[in-house]
Amino acid sequence: VDQGVGRIVSGLRSHGLLDDSLIFFMSDNGGCHEEVHGRSRDIAAFGTDESFESYGRPWANLSNVPFRLFKSWVHEGGIATPLIVYWPNGIAGSGAYCREPAHFIDVMPTCREVAGASYPPEPSPSLLPLEGTSLVPCFRNVSIQRGSLFWEHEANRALRKGRWKIADQGEYGAWELYDMEEDRTETRDLSREMPELTRELVQEWVDEAHRIGVFPLDGRTWVPRIKEPLVPPR
Repeated sequence: VDQGVGRIVSGLRSHGLLDDSLIFFMSDNGGCHEEVHGRSRDIAAFGTDESFESYGRPWANLSNVPFRLFKSWVHEGGIATPLIVYWPNGIAGSGAYCREPAHFIDVMPTCREVAGASYPPEPSPSLLPLEGTSLVPCFRNVSIQRGSLFWEHEANRALRKGRWKIADQGEYGAWELYDMEEDRTETRDLSREMPELTRELVQEWVDEAHRIGVFPLDGRTWVPRIKEPLVPPR
């Protein structure tokens, strides 16, 4: 990765384009908890050509400290990822932090606005509308004033609305409520203390899930999901 990014940056610099280039650099979401043990089971062989190993749940949990859980789940350990944006001629100041919630779906609207492009370029019933929000205001130290963000993966669900976040684990998990400004590590579930707010946010998630066709929920792992997809009821 370092070499590849370096080659791209060097090429842009050599053509005098680097300061006008918008570059996003982000990691994948969450440590991978999959237990994969192939080839040699000898611990001494781990990391050599004789092994094919994952680092499993213990190391996945450690790699996400202090956040909860890991990939597949929608607590912060499974969805939080750092984003570095580089654009010298388009970002006010340097080395600044923007702590507003954002999502991968925001990248395309951001690029569209920067490029002055329209979406879709031509009307088409097969193209869905963009769901994200442009991050360009953040480049100017202005709030993006976005709406709610939604997640669903293997029936793990979450919604983030301002400082509040609801999340659950699995199709039959209980909804939890967290104040992300005071408790980013999700250690204090407020759902029993604030039941009305919890119900309001859950209903918002359900309404959005119906709108985009999330139901029926499918809590199976990705292999059986691919082999035998669920068919939504008509």
